[in-house]
Amino acid sequence: MDLSALLKADAVLFQWINQARNPALDIVMPVLSDFSSLLCFLAPFLVWRFWKGSSRERLLWCAAIIAVLLSDLLCARCLKPVLGRPRPYEILDGIHVFKGDRWLVTAPAFRAAHAGTLSWPSCHAMNLWTAAGFVTAWQGWRGTGVMLLALLVCWSRIYLGVHYPLDVAGGAVLGMIFGYICYRLGEFMTRLVDAE
Repeated sequence: MDLSALLKADAVLFQWINQARNPALDIVMPVLSDFSSLLCFLAPFLVWRFWKGSSRERLLWCAAIIAVLLSDLLCARCLKPVLGRPRPYEILDGIHVFKGDRWLVTAPAFRAAHAGTLSWPSCHAMNLWTAAGFVTAWQGWRGTGVMLLALLVCWSRIYLGVHYPLDVAGGAVLGMIFGYICYRLGEFMTRLVDAE
């Protein structure tokens, strides 16, 4: 399959997901994509694990947090500018976009006012799949919950009109690889600390 056919299939799948509207999903999807709502659940969990966990566990949670922060930096500052793929709402008319806490439908005037942001890879996807890759490499099947959350957030990014399926797929693959590498580095650091 050549690149133009792949991008065309990507746009068709994007429109299929984005146009499958549901009033309940219109409420749930923005919440899934909002990292501040995720932090409401994650912060108490991390405080509990830092309080109850071993020193090794604390170090690995620190490594996981650093991995996600580095993932975000790598995605936004390095990868997106290299490819420069515009977001779907900058190209396509008639799609549903969640912007400024409300739903809008794209038209030429909307596209002109919201140009200039980049799409590939999705930083939401890369960050969550970095966490999923890290936790899965560390704790095996317990990473399934993080993977499920990552899948839902990836779907929400398409539903919200801000990413193509290839954007979230690329973020997922890169995130899993990056998360696994960061876990291995974190494990190496904990062994160095234990050896002292």
